Amino acid sequence: MIFPTRSSDWRGKQLRLPPSKICSGAQSGKLYAIPREKSVRRFMDQVRALTRRRVPLKTKELIEELNPVLRGWGHHYKRAHVRTLFHWLDGWIVRRIRSHRFKRWRNGGWRQLPETKLYGEYGLVNLIRLIPSIASRKREPS
Repeated sequence: MIFPTRSSDWRGKQLRLPPSKICSGAQSGKLYAIPREKSVRRFMDQVRALTRRRVPLKTKELIEELNPVLRGWGHHYKRAHVRTLFHWLDGWIVRRIRSHRFKRWRNGGWRQLPETKLYGEYGLVNLIRLIPSIASRKREPS
């Protein structure tokens, strides 16, 4: 058992004691885990390698190759303290997919490829939806 005074690394996760005033729902005095910065960087490098602009794949094929990586990493860290990180990574992944498809700066690709189409029609894995507390909520029909 590990008893850190501030933080400690364990199996790719960083265990921390939260400060006394924390607004994220972590209870004071209880341990919580977050992914190490090295793990996040390695994940982002994997996504970058798959979404390079020169990769000759259509958007649907790109998402099919990207989904196992997203699902695997997301399921590994979904029980950690990652809501903010997953939200940021979801936006970053969508921007990577758009940059792969449109390959130019400022071309309005977000209009042709909105997030609803990426997550709905193409079936992109949403990291936020992998978190158990969010996944158990009922989705409202859109």
